[in-house]
Amino acid sequence: MISIQKTLKIIDSSVDEELWIDSCTCNIQTLRSGDLFVALTNDKIDGYAHIDEAQRRGCKAILAERRIPGIRVPLFLVKNSQEAYGILCQKLYDSPADRLRITAVTGTSGKTCTAFLIAGMLAESGHRVGLISSLGIYDGEKMFPSDPGTPPANELAYWFSRMLAAGCTDVVLEVSSDALDKNHLAGIMLDAICLTNIRVDHLDYHQTVEHYRRTKLSIFRYAKKDAIVVCNVDDPVIRAVVPLIDHPLLTVGIRETAEINGTLIERSNGDQTFLLTAGMETIPVRTRMIGDGPMTNCLIAAACGMGRGIDLKKTIRGLERVDNIPGRMERINCGQPFNVFLDAAQTPDALALSLATLREITLGRIYCVFGTQNGVDKEKMFRLGQTLDKYADQIVLTTDSLVFGGPDPAIRNLLRGIDDSRHVRKFRDRTDAISWALSKIEPADSLLIISGSHDLSLDVPNDDITLSDRALVKEWLYENQPLLLL
Repeated sequence: MISIQKTLKIIDSSVDEELWIDSCTCNIQTLRSGDLFVALTNDKIDGYAHIDEAQRRGCKAILAERRIPGIRVPLFLVKNSQEAYGILCQKLYDSPADRLRITAVTGTSGKTCTAFLIAGMLAESGHRVGLISSLGIYDGEKMFPSDPGTPPANELAYWFSRMLAAGCTDVVLEVSSDALDKNHLAGIMLDAICLTNIRVDHLDYHQTVEHYRRTKLSIFRYAKKDAIVVCNVDDPVIRAVVPLIDHPLLTVGIRETAEINGTLIERSNGDQTFLLTAGMETIPVRTRMIGDGPMTNCLIAAACGMGRGIDLKKTIRGLERVDNIPGRMERINCGQPFNVFLDAAQTPDALALSLATLREITLGRIYCVFGTQNGVDKEKMFRLGQTLDKYADQIVLTTDSLVFGGPDPAIRNLLRGIDDSRHVRKFRDRTDAISWALSKIEPADSLLIISGSHDLSLDVPNDDITLSDRALVKEWLYENQPLLLL
C-alpha cells in the first residue's frame, strides 16, 4: 500500500484525508474495482473519455491534470499524469529500479546492437544481466518476445521486479524517443547513458527535428549525478552537446579523435577486425557483425565497461562473445556462393550505411529487397528512395510484412526518389519478392533484405509455418540449391 499524497506532488485534490492504494492503471480494459485510474492522453489513448466508465467499474480514485465535472470519487490533480503514473508503478512494485544498476542506450540507430554488446560485456565480467530491447526481454533466466519500442511504465516496473527476483544486478535498457516523450522512465534513475547518434527521423511522430532532438536529450533528466555518459562524437549533433554534459564522460569515434578510437584492419562477408585504442593501450577486436555501425557500437560498449572499471581485455572478450544479433546485418549462410543479409535499417542514414558496407565486400551486384511502410512521412520515403537508387543495383519493392500482402501506397512516395526505374521490380507479395531476388542473384552478388515490422527476433512457429524472412530465405536456399550444398 502506498499513499498518493506522500508519493506524488499533488497540486490539488477533492479530499483532505490521506488515500492509500495498492494498484493503479491507465487502461480502462484492465481496471478492477479499487484501482486508482490515471487519466493519460497521448497519440494512442484518451483517458478522459473513460472517466465515467472507470467510476462505473469501481475505481478508488482518479488522477488527472485538470478538473473533471461530475466526479463521484476522490480526484487528485498533478502537473504531469504520465510522469506520476511512472512513479506510482515503480513504488507499487517496491521500487525495483533502485536496487538495479541501469544502463540506458538511446539514439536514432544502433540501440539494439549496442544494448546486446553491453549485456555481453557485463555478463563476461561476472554480472547477472537483464536486457530490455526491441528484439526481446531477458529477465535473467529466460528470453521473452517484445513489442518494438520501450515498454510502458507499468511493464518496466514488472520486468525490473522479475529481474531483481532472478538475481540480476544490472539491466541494459534500450530507450526510444517515443518512451522519453511519454515519460516511461519516470521513477527510474540511470547509472549510465549511451548515445549512439541523433539524426533526422521519426518526424511522423515528433513533427520537427528540434522536438526530436530535445526529446532524445531529455534522457539526462533521469541520470544520477554520478551517471557515466558515453557519446559517439562521430555524430555532429552529439559532438555539439558534449560540452553541455555535466556527468563523467567518455567519448568514442572512428573518424573523430576521441578517448576511445577504432581503426578498421580487415572486413569480409563473415567478420571484421579493428583496433580499439584507449589511451596507451591498443587491442585488436574481431566481430562477426560487419560495418562501421557495429564497430561504433562495440566502442560504446567498451567505453561503458571502462567506465565501470572493467578490465579492457575482459571487455573485449565480452564483445567478441556476441556472434550475431537478429536483423542487424545478420548473415544467413546455408552454403550458398553469394551473400544474404537481413537488416532492420528503416532510416536513410542506416540504410546507406548497410548498403555501403555491402559495397565493400561485394564484387558483383547488390540486390536490395525493401518493404515499404504505410504511415511514414513522404519526405522520409523520398530520401529512402534516393538511398536505394544510389547504392543498390537492383531494387525490389514490396510490402513490409509476410502476413499482410497487397499493394502499398508508400511505394509511390519512395519511387519519387529513384531516378532510374529500370532497375526496380515491384511485387504485391513479399514472399514472391524475396524468392525472385534469390533466383536472380549470381555467385559474386550480395542480397540485403530490409526487414521491418514483422518478427526479426524469434522464429515463432504457427501451425507448422514459421513467418519470418529468415525462415523463408533458409527454406528457399535449402530447397533450390542442392548441388551447391554437396
